[in-house]
Amino acid sequence: MARAVTDIGTPRDDIGLFFEAIDLDAMRRGYIGMLVAPIIESVYKRGRFSRRDVKQVLKSTDASRTASGGYNRVTSRFDEGDFSVKERGLEERVDMNEHAENLGMIDSELVAAEATRHGVLEDHELRVIQKINSVAVAETLSAGDKWSNDAADVVKYFARLKRVFRLQCGVQPNCMVIDESALDVLAVNPSVIEAAGRVGSSVEQALEFNDVNRELRRRAVAIALGLQEIIVSKGIHNTAGEPLESSLSTIFPEDKAVLMVKSAEPTTRHQQWLRTVHWSAGGSRPGCAFEEYVEPQTKSNVIRHLLDTDVIEVNREAVMVLGGVLDLDFFAAA
Repeated sequence: MARAVTDIGTPRDDIGLFFEAIDLDAMRRGYIGMLVAPIIESVYKRGRFSRRDVKQVLKSTDASRTASGGYNRVTSRFDEGDFSVKERGLEERVDMNEHAENLGMIDSELVAAEATRHGVLEDHELRVIQKINSVAVAETLSAGDKWSNDAADVVKYFARLKRVFRLQCGVQPNCMVIDESALDVLAVNPSVIEAAGRVGSSVEQALEFNDVNRELRRRAVAIALGLQEIIVSKGIHNTAGEPLESSLSTIFPEDKAVLMVKSAEPTTRHQQWLRTVHWSAGGSRPGCAFEEYVEPQTKSNVIRHLLDTDVIEVNREAVMVLGGVLDLDFFAAA
């Protein structure tokens, strides 16, 4: 059971109810960190986890009964990796007088909760992106294979790529991570439209470009390419160093794609790439959990949001990074 971090901290589950059912802040800002690296709970703040690589999983054995009447035995072997959860969180001060003065017009506590939730989620998002950037690009697409090229047979390209991945990992990728710009390009590629049409007219119609169909388009592209899931990053962050300035860029590179094996099972012993180890003993909860404490010297209530995690790589062979998947001139004004 999660507990307050300090004796003076009071859980504010009422604030969390604004976010808990559907994390609106994550959806609005397009964060995908928890989707790319699903949460796995740990009772320990630091320790070791076990994993099996492809050499240990795919081993041939003779299952015939032996001449002595017994059977051959197999021995399961595991590698180990380390994790170390860091306590992470943000807080914002809410002036009691200003909150009372603006009540009914501005919910200062909710604004503070949104700000802390956004900051914590972006921190996790950037750590997942760091893991992606640490993987060497396996293949950079040529001009003829770029998804923004109408003549490119993207479906045929993916068929070859999935074979390469399967021979590397032992299983096919079940998930791809791309930026929203790449999804828009894939949805209008003739080979993807043709493949979707072979599946059914409803799938092909889902590729039509409009905001209402955006979720359906994502699923339709996944079906056309033979993937179980496509995770689409919409995240934008401010890279400017000075306050009140902005220099916006996409969090996930627009011209990059990640093929991976994703698992949300409560184990690290199956083939998979990334997981988020979460430790709850310090008061953190995966959802929108907030707490409050009083700061008398400033006549303020302080809203705090925690997310104690570590992002770990389970199997390096369960990921493949592609570069130069599209030409950004595709979006240039005519």
